[in-house]
Amino acid sequence: MKRILNIQKIALLSCLVFAVSFTGCISTSEPAAVFSYNTQHLLSKTNGNMISSAKILKKGESCAYAISLFYYSTTYRGPKNSVADIAKEFNIEKIAVVDYSSFSFLGPVFYKNCVVVWGE
Repeated sequence: MKRILNIQKIALLSCLVFAVSFTGCISTSEPAAVFSYNTQHLLSKTNGNMISSAKILKKGESCAYAISLFYYSTTYRGPKNSVADIAKEFNIEKIAVVDYSSFSFLGPVFYKNCVVVWGE
C-alpha cells in the first residue's frame, strides 16, 4: 500500500513539474481548423504602468510567416526580431506599447505571427 502511494506521489509531482515548466512562455493561440485571427496587448497602460511616458506617434511591425503541410517541410520566412530591433528599424526612440497578433488559415498550413511596437 505504501509503495502505491509513493508511485502516485511521484506521478503527481512529475505532472506538476511538467506543467510548471511551461508557465514562463508567452503562448500563442492554437491554429483554428479554418481561420483564426487574434491580437494581444503585451505591454500597455491597462496592464499597469507603460514602459515610458512616450506618446503613440509611430508604429513598427515585424512579421514571420510559415507554410507547412502536416507539420512537414515547413517553409519559414521572416525575421525573428526583438522589440529593440523593431524600434531601431522604425526609428522609435521611446516605446509606449507592444502588441502581438497572429493569423492562421487551415490550421497549421499557413500562419503569420507579428510583433507591433508603438512609440515616438
